[in-house]
Amino acid sequence: MFKIMGGRLSYANVAATLALVLSMSGGALAANHYLINSTRQINPRVLKRLRGTTGPQGPPGPATLSAQPGLSGPPGAAGGTGPAGTARAFGAVTAAGLVSGPSRNVATVTQVATGKYCIAASEPGVSPSNTLIVVALDASGTNGGNALARSHPLNCPAEQFEVDTIVYRETGTGILSEYHAEPFTFTIP
Repeated sequence: MFKIMGGRLSYANVAATLALVLSMSGGALAANHYLINSTRQINPRVLKRLRGTTGPQGPPGPATLSAQPGLSGPPGAAGGTGPAGTARAFGAVTAAGLVSGPSRNVATVTQVATGKYCIAASEPGVSPSNTLIVVALDASGTNGGNALARSHPLNCPAEQFEVDTIVYRETGTGILSEYHAEPFTFTIP
């Protein structure tokens, strides 16, 4: 069935035969996994049959219907008053320590030093010993920084909340934080 070239079986003959068999099977494998990535690789007659014919146009979808302009409807009825908020006290404080804008249950705000404020709530029983205060620097401030609420006041009476406004500035040796008078908002939940 097989004729050995040169009359004997050698490593070169075996390697050549094996290479021939593997290359033929590899070609078959490649034929099964051929990737078409351009219409120029397809015969034009076959491509025409693949395209088929265009069908009738269907009805417009919901996105098309909602995009069509229409007439404005009448204005809706005014809503009722919403439920009262749950914050026990809130307010906005200027850099000078004055309450500005809407506030609730704020007895006093006192600036005791640059960037240090004491807040007394007018609702009885509200103090740093039984609740927290949430503070944030007001966006109208001129310096980037942070507002710190102390759970144990250092510069204020024990029943008042202390808020410290701190700004950061870059120096030649690093970033320096310092107390600075800044507007802020607060909420006592």
